[in-house]
Amino acid sequence: MVKQYSQTDSLFRSGLGRISLTLKKSSNDTILRHYYLNPDSFYGIVGKDDDNYYPRYFSYVSNRLVLIYIEGLQDVFQVDYTKKSKQKLQKKIDNFLEKKKKIALPDSTNSISIAKNFRGNPYTYMNSGIDIFIYKDGSIKSLKSRH
Repeated sequence: MVKQYSQTDSLFRSGLGRISLTLKKSSNDTILRHYYLNPDSFYGIVGKDDDNYYPRYFSYVSNRLVLIYIEGLQDVFQVDYTKKSKQKLQKKIDNFLEKKKKIALPDSTNSISIAKNFRGNPYTYMNSGIDIFIYKDGSIKSLKSRH
C-alpha cells in the first residue's frame, strides 16, 4: 500500500502519510480474517478526548507509521490513556502528517477568516482504503473499499 500511494501521491512520495489497519469483525462463516487498510496524511486522532479513537497498537512498516485497531477489543479490555500518552502518540502521528498552515478563507459575508491549523484536502483519501479478506479455504481477496 505504501508503494502504491507513493507512486500516485506527492505527500506519500515525500515520506509523509500513515496507514490505519483495522482488524474487522465478520459475521460471514467463510471469512477467517477481514482487514481494512486506509492511508492518511492529513488527520491525527479525530476524537482527541475519547480513548476509543486511539489505537491499541502501532508499528512502523517501510518507515511508515501504522496505527492498528481491533474492532470489539474496547468491549473486552478497557484501555485508559493518560493525557501524556495521548500527546506522545499524537506527536508521533504529526511527524507523518502534512505540516499545519495558516490560510485565509472567505466566509459567506466575504469576510476573511484565518484557519491556523489547515492541512490540505482531507477528501483526497476518501474511499481509498483496501479491504482484505482471508477465507477459511486459504484464498485471499482484496477489494477497493467503499468505506
